[in-house]
Amino acid sequence: MGNRKIVSLEDLAAALKRQRGERQRIVQCHGVFDLLHVGHVRHFEQAKKLGQVLVVTLTPDRFVNKGVGRPAFGQDLRAEFIAALACVDYVAINHWPTAVETIRMLRPHVFAKGSEFRNLTDTIGHVSKEEEAIRAVGGEMAFTDDLTYSSSALINQYLSQFPDQVRQYLDEFARRYSAEDVLRPLRAAETCACWSSGRRSSTSTFIARRWARAAKSRCWPRASSSASATAAACWPAPTTWRAFAAPSTC
Repeated sequence: MGNRKIVSLEDLAAALKRQRGERQRIVQCHGVFDLLHVGHVRHFEQAKKLGQVLVVTLTPDRFVNKGVGRPAFGQDLRAEFIAALACVDYVAINHWPTAVETIRMLRPHVFAKGSEFRNLTDTIGHVSKEEEAIRAVGGEMAFTDDLTYSSSALINQYLSQFPDQVRQYLDEFARRYSAEDVLRPLRAAETCACWSSGRRSSTSTFIARRWARAAKSRCWPRASSSASATAAACWPAPTTWRAFAAPSTC
């Protein structure tokens, strides 16, 4: 990392402490930023207008949970991309899965997110916890409002590692079921005391075994099958997922 804007979290915390003493208003953005696009650039530019110092912290590679082959760009390259922007003052790679601990460490005046998070909800609940963290350090949450693109959607469309047949299947699956459809039974399973062969099993082990059994009894897409017909015939419907996680099955 040759760019002087790219620093460790520890060095960044020390630098920001000095700048707070100079009454500089600090703004933090946080995310994966796997494929830098114009929506990100405008987000950073708007965030910079909320203060004098713009800090961008990145989710490290080991905590990027956006699918197979992600991140498409490693953490050092992602940091280099962002540090090249004139509006960004510092870039650091996070130590943790979310920005919560980072907010507590850096203590920004503003934590800026894109407009798609304005209702403080996301599929894994990180944004609401980040809002609690910024309030706890005396800061505020702010939302930029400009072009919104999805790095994941762009990567899946133009840089997918899957063959066309599998990609069509996944696209059809995404159209048929929302993220909440998938997550709901998994959350329900967290409250389920699962047993296997007379021994208590972890929820994750239990779910994995149930999915493995389901997969054995269902086909994988063939070239002769349309994506729509395959998705309908070869994958458990949400009602089946709920049955997997129902307490009565434990």
